[in-house]
Amino acid sequence: MDNLTEILVHAGNTMLLGMVIVFCFLTFLIACVNCMSFVISRYFPDAPVQPKSKPVISSKASTPAPATLAAVAAAVHAHRGKA
Repeated sequence: MDNLTEILVHAGNTMLLGMVIVFCFLTFLIACVNCMSFVISRYFPDAPVQPKSKPVISSKASTPAPATLAAVAAAVHAHRGKA
């Protein structure tokens, strides 16, 4: 029974050591990413974004040509006829 207790204590210590190492590594990784983000944003700032002007929509552009309407209607009719 004494041998089993030693094995379980050793397993628990190994598990705890592994969890501490992973925690330290992840904390270090997060610190490095935050530091890199700070350095990049400080020395390479984003260029100011110019607002794009909205295109002027004319009333002619909103209605398609009659030939286009006829072509679309014919394509829809042909597609529905195949089904």
